Amino acid sequence: MSSEEIHLVSESPPKVISCPMAGCGVENPEGEEFCLKCGAPLTEEAQTTPTPAETVPEKSSTPADPLAIEEMRFLTAVPYPVSLTSHGLTHPGLSGKNNEDAFVVDGAFFPKHNIDIRFAIVADGMGGEKAGEILGNMAVHDIARGLWFLMPSFEQHLDFERLDFWRFATGQFSRFLCNQVATANTTVRNYGKAKKLKSGNYGATVVLAVAVCDLDLGHVQIYGFVSGDPRCYMILDDAVTQLSEDQTIGGKPSSFLGAHDHLTGKGFSQEIWMGQESINSLTLLLCSDGFWNMLGPDSYPQFTKRDARRIANAALKASLEVQEPYGRQFDPKVQTGDDNNTLAILKLSASLKGAE
Repeated sequence: MSSEEIHLVSESPPKVISCPMAGCGVENPEGEEFCLKCGAPLTEEAQTTPTPAETVPEKSSTPADPLAIEEMRFLTAVPYPVSLTSHGLTHPGLSGKNNEDAFVVDGAFFPKHNIDIRFAIVADGMGGEKAGEILGNMAVHDIARGLWFLMPSFEQHLDFERLDFWRFATGQFSRFLCNQVATANTTVRNYGKAKKLKSGNYGATVVLAVAVCDLDLGHVQIYGFVSGDPRCYMILDDAVTQLSEDQTIGGKPSSFLGAHDHLTGKGFSQEIWMGQESINSLTLLLCSDGFWNMLGPDSYPQFTKRDARRIANAALKASLEVQEPYGRQFDPKVQTGDDNNTLAILKLSASLKGAE
């Protein structure tokens, strides 16, 4: 073996320095002060004891079970007793018009679980044909009949455990509420056809809300639907939110019951835990355009520090006396009390403090 060959075999490999940065670990030639890949300083400590790359745990591919989460929330919820009142009223307005508005406020109480299911419906019959008052009443009562069809029976209430009853009741309205409105749409549509009314000139705009209320926990699940421009507002203490979305084009209803053989409109929902969110008062205010055209939402909290009956009476009185109608910002022709005016109120108050 030649001397050259011996020299090649005995030559030691060049030293390298592993980058200490997590996720890098690149081997750099000895003498480099910074990592050639990430630029991290290559300290003496790193030269002797390389830092292993950090291991990032893989995310679980199994999604959380929503039913398990719901059950845990029920089991750990702090009691927050609430009381529920409801009321509705309608007024023809100050112009001497026929009252084509209609409303229904109704519901049922299930004492075994202290759960109340309450609903409110407001409809405005369209005056293009001489049947507005009939169509408005037809709409609210047909929808109310459908909501009663979805309501658990008293016997079912006795057979369910608390959480199972809640799931059954909320499932009924979340899945089938629109079906009941669609049935009312068919009724209104068929009435117009039978009376040979001009299509597009007859019908009824409508808004409705169902509140499933756990009176022990202050837990409220709201389901609703709107077709046209009646509105549903939610007032949490002094914070006002419009839950419904107007179905209008150029200020005129773009959807209403009876417009088509198929249902047009939009659903909405909301879940509230009053205790966990430190809410003392929850008010659902449903109204026809004759009300909200008079009073804007900024004024609503002043009426909600009382029960549903007094809210409705005070708000209606104020709307008939307003000097500058809210709706003038949309239509300068709006005058005080120039339309039918209807309100439906669902009010939940924390029982620990009570309603004023």
